[in-house]
Amino acid sequence: MGRTYPGDLVDVLQRDCKTVEVDGLPILMKPVPDDPRDHVLDPRVLANATKASSASSSAPPSWASLLAVRHRPLKADERLATSDVEFSERLIDAGDHKINLFMWDPAGRKDPSAALLYIHGGGFTAGNVLQYRRTLEFIAEQAGALVVFPDYRLAPETPFPGPVDDCMACCRYLFDHAEELAIDADKVVIAGDSAGGSLANACIQLMPEKSFAAAVELYPLVDAGLEDPAWSYDLYPAIPEQADVARGRVDRLRGSFDVLATMYTRDRDELLDPRISADKASDDVLAEFPPVTLITAEYDYLRVQGEQFARRLLSLGVPVHAIRYEGCDHGFFEWPGVRPQTEDVALVISDTLSDV
Repeated sequence: MGRTYPGDLVDVLQRDCKTVEVDGLPILMKPVPDDPRDHVLDPRVLANATKASSASSSAPPSWASLLAVRHRPLKADERLATSDVEFSERLIDAGDHKINLFMWDPAGRKDPSAALLYIHGGGFTAGNVLQYRRTLEFIAEQAGALVVFPDYRLAPETPFPGPVDDCMACCRYLFDHAEELAIDADKVVIAGDSAGGSLANACIQLMPEKSFAAAVELYPLVDAGLEDPAWSYDLYPAIPEQADVARGRVDRLRGSFDVLATMYTRDRDELLDPRISADKASDDVLAEFPPVTLITAEYDYLRVQGEQFARRLLSLGVPVHAIRYEGCDHGFFEWPGVRPQTEDVALVISDTLSDV
C-alpha cells in the first residue's frame, strides 16, 4: 500500500506552480510534475487513456448504458493515510426515506473541529463511497477534521430535485448535530466534484446565508445549457502527437447534457435551474457565496465554464482561488496514490479545513 509515484512529484506540484491571469481571472497553474513541456497530457492520463481506448474499442460508450456507468471497475487506489482514522456510517431520516452518511474521524481530533461535507460526482446517476474512501480518509488525517460523505439517491430512479433534497437533508443534519459530532458549526466546509460540485452549489444557495465557512469545487458542472457557439477545441491546445487523445479526453463529457435531460430532469430546460446550473443564479444569490476554491483540469470539457463561473464570483466580491491542473482530465481526483495530482488536491482541501 502507498504511492505508486515518487513522493517528490507532489513537491513539484506545490513548488513549481505559477499564477497566470486568464481573461481577468488569476489562476494557479499546477504543472505536469514530470514533463516540463506546455500542453502535454500527464503521462498517467495518457497511459490510462490509451489503455481504455484499446480495451473499449468494441464496447458501447459508457453514457449509453446505465449499467456500464454504475458498475464499471473501480479505479486503482492506494492508502495515503498513515495513522488511525475511524470509519463509520449512520442512517439519517430524510422525510419518507433514510440516507446513509459515511464518516472518517481521525485519531486525536480536537473537540470541536472543522468538518468537511463532500458530495460525490457521477453525472447524478452513479458514484459511491468506494471511489473516494482513500482520499477522504487522507483529508481527515491531514486536517484533523471530521469528513462526511452523503450517499444521496441517484437518478433516474430519483430524478431532480431528489438528490438536491437528500444533500440538503445531510447539510441540516450536520449543523443540527454539530455538538454530538464534536464539530464547530462555524467551520463546516462543503466540497464536491463534477455533479457533486453542482449539488454543493445548490446547498450553498438553499442553506441559510453564510452557513458554510468555505467551498471547494472540483471541475464542477455549473452550466448545463447549450454549448457556446464560440466553443472550440482550440480552447484545449495540445502538442501535435497527443492532440487526438487530448480531444478524446475533452469529448468524454461534451454532449452529455442531452443524457442528463433524459435521466436527471424532465426536459433540457430544467437543466437551467440554478440548483443544477449555478451560473444561472442571480447576482444577489451568488454574491452571498462563501470563499470558493475552484479546481479545473486542462483537458476537461467543464474547465471553460468552471473558470468562467469563478470570474463571475470574483466580480461579485466573492473570494476565489482558482487552480488549474495542467495535463489532467475530468475525474482525476479519484486516483489516490496513483496520480500525484489527487494527493495535491487532497492537501489543498486539508489546508482549507485547517484555515477556516
